Amino acid sequence: MNYDRFFAGHALLPKQPVMSAQSLSIRYRVAALGQRTVAEFNRLTTLFNSASTRATQEMLLDKRQRLILHAVREQVQQDQLLAA
Repeated sequence: MNYDRFFAGHALLPKQPVMSAQSLSIRYRVAALGQRTVAEFNRLTTLFNSASTRATQEMLLDKRQRLILHAVREQVQQDQLLAA
């Protein structure tokens, strides 16, 4: 996706808080997220908060969403294996 083309001239989004593992687990309704996932989520959030363009913010939000979706998918698969 060409973020610059889609988001050029748009105002920056408000800053977002760094989150704890518990807060992320509650937000995404999973039993637990690994520390590496939480650390990477917060690293992307910190980069988002320091971004100077909306295009960069949107790119980081997309990366963060892919990270969480992958982590949740792994958690669901693990839960299914344990239930079988």
